[in-house]
Amino acid sequence: METAIGPRERLSSAAKRVDEAKESYEKRVKEALAAVDAANDRYERRVELCRRGVEDASAPYDGQVMTVGPIVLYGNRVEYNGETLQLDNSLDISVSTSGNVYSDTKVSGGGPSIGGAIVGGVLAGEAGAIVGGTKKVTTSTETHDERALYVSFVSDEGSMVASVDPELEHEARNLAAKAKYLTRTLEKRKSLVQEAVDKAKEQLDEVIRDTEEANSFKEKYEEIKTDTSEVDKAQAEYESIKQSIDPSEIRAEERAVAKKRLSRAMQVVKIVLALFLIPLGLEFWLEPPQSAVGGTVSLLIADVLVVSTVHHHKIQKTMQ
Repeated sequence: METAIGPRERLSSAAKRVDEAKESYEKRVKEALAAVDAANDRYERRVELCRRGVEDASAPYDGQVMTVGPIVLYGNRVEYNGETLQLDNSLDISVSTSGNVYSDTKVSGGGPSIGGAIVGGVLAGEAGAIVGGTKKVTTSTETHDERALYVSFVSDEGSMVASVDPELEHEARNLAAKAKYLTRTLEKRKSLVQEAVDKAKEQLDEVIRDTEEANSFKEKYEEIKTDTSEVDKAQAEYESIKQSIDPSEIRAEERAVAKKRLSRAMQVVKIVLALFLIPLGLEFWLEPPQSAVGGTVSLLIADVLVVSTVHHHKIQKTMQ
């Protein structure tokens, strides 16, 4: 025999279905959003790869050539401290130095020492006083580097003066020479890379325009996000059940549940009491004859408790 589902259980089951529907919806939305992010990442990687392709194709013309201290020389320009000058025939580069390296030598000691003269005189007489009366001479050398190195850039576009570590003088002069060479070969290098650069730029433009995959995943995400039909259906079912339940039914069910719990507790008490009375009755039976009555009563009560508990369990099982 099936037990009828009470109003509280029906409402609880409906609420659980709402939670499951929401959880399922949120999972689908999360997965769809992750797919959108992955598609966007793939798109960005393709674009970045093509951008690097353009840079690589153009490198013989405008790629980085060398760096000297804060100066960076490219194939078509020179940069320093955030400023840029293009390489052209008007650009003049000069390297200048000033100052030098010199040393100071300091001498200390060598003068007479009164204390030393007294001790030396006592130990060795007049000669000892002369030797013992002279302080130890110490010397120290300090080097000063006051050199300065400047690289000047002047063109029709503007000018820059860069202060460079004097130890890099050779590298600075090499940069000036390299810049002149690059200026002379500017147009030739540009023409050599032009075709490859144009192809790389075309490929980049094509990849930038190709947003079909990313848009497809985004549309799917929006579709899933706006489709709340499953949650709406579960919510409507919950509200319907909630409206159909009379509050008195819930109160009656609560009383029945409380009664059932009390009944179960009483059965436990009966079993515990029976377990206590059975050994007590047996103990009475082992005593002199006048204790037989007490033993009999204890065992009868224990028997009644056990029988009633078993009978109650059978009834409950039949009702289920």
